[in-house]
Amino acid sequence: MLITHRALLSLAVLSLSCGVEPPSTDEPTTTEAQPLTIIGGGGGPGTPSTECAQVCTTTSRCDTACGGPTLGSSCGAYGVCVACSAVCNSGASCGQVCLEGSTLTNCRGAGRVCQSCSAATCEAAGCGGYCMTQKPDKCTWCKNAYQRCDGYGAVTGDRDSDGMSEAFELQLAQHFFPSLNMSAASQYQFYGLTTDSWGYSTVCAGNPNCKLPFVVRKVPPLSGDRNGWCADGQCVEILYALTYNWDLGDVFQFTSHRGDAEFVAVLVAFKRADDEPNGIDWGQGMTWDLARNNVNAWRTVGRYYAAHLCSDADSSRFVFPKATLDGSHFWYEDEQTMAVWVAESKNGSYPSFGTCDEGGYWFDNCENGRWLDRNALIPKLVNVGESYGGTFQNPGYVCAGFDTTIAKPMYAFSPSTSTLQAWGTERFDSSTSLYNLFHRFELEWGPARWHCW
Repeated sequence: MLITHRALLSLAVLSLSCGVEPPSTDEPTTTEAQPLTIIGGGGGPGTPSTECAQVCTTTSRCDTACGGPTLGSSCGAYGVCVACSAVCNSGASCGQVCLEGSTLTNCRGAGRVCQSCSAATCEAAGCGGYCMTQKPDKCTWCKNAYQRCDGYGAVTGDRDSDGMSEAFELQLAQHFFPSLNMSAASQYQFYGLTTDSWGYSTVCAGNPNCKLPFVVRKVPPLSGDRNGWCADGQCVEILYALTYNWDLGDVFQFTSHRGDAEFVAVLVAFKRADDEPNGIDWGQGMTWDLARNNVNAWRTVGRYYAAHLCSDADSSRFVFPKATLDGSHFWYEDEQTMAVWVAESKNGSYPSFGTCDEGGYWFDNCENGRWLDRNALIPKLVNVGESYGGTFQNPGYVCAGFDTTIAKPMYAFSPSTSTLQAWGTERFDSSTSLYNLFHRFELEWGPARWHCW
């Protein structure tokens, strides 16, 4: 994905019990956007200037910034802040930082009371957060017990703690999975196929680890050019990795490389989410509680096609939200299946034949493709869950219980005999890990831009 045609790339679940931690072919209107390159990151309290002795009291939050390098960077590090006994109660997060004696810890670490396990608690905490479980009946000697939210979600069916069951996420991903137009060269390398359109075996024949990973997550209200869209929390994004064993390069194979992690994404909603002129107020009366159990309540709001992402031939694009150039009707009025033209050998994804022909410095083409059978591809879809608390470089905590193993590309015309992790930082192709595609910072639907790592 990250190699161009004429240049190289620019660039356990833990549980605790009794104190023991156990297609439409109309060419759409598109919004071209320049990628936003992330050149740094951060976190924490920054460089505080107020001395800790002046601001830290027994009622101060433990993460209150204070002091210089010799004094510490927070009241908790300084050792004077709110006591666990004062803040830990049934309404407090189990991760609430506090002092237990002279030890900086949190409500769970101090063995104190905190929020009980529930869907609401875990949606707020994330799958890696902790919640308090009920003590066994008549066990007055037991300590308070806790478990991670993905452990609680293993019982409720929502291990990534996002308010959608895994069964519904799969239904949603299957419902909106795109139609793919693909050449024989790309079909042979595609992880979704064991036999191509001509009846020949592909590089994935007999390999159960050739999969099409996806992620489903809620999207907050948009900003930028689409400020106010999704304002009622009605939007969800689905990211599909279109994984290939090899990028065969241009006609001379100058830029061929191991692995190719392409992807597409769709933004969907259960009621009108845009402010386009002449739009229709569809979905009236639909609520989140109803929609998360009814896949037919959802409609397309936006689409994203990655093609040579973050290279100097980046031809990726967002498309909003008209189904025709004259804007006479919208996607949510008719066909919901996203049509994707895949560039021959190079595997970039495009919204039309014309945009494919113009992509990658005009070296891409989609002239020899055939439409694949969606019903044959859908069984290859695998929900890889979510990660929480990560950065652009580190996934943080990965929700337990999901299938995150995928075949590792090795040789152009030989089956893979190794695997890697979808949330790991090991590269799938020459420059990209699958985590680079799936992390929650990747796409900004409002300003129509994407981040480069």
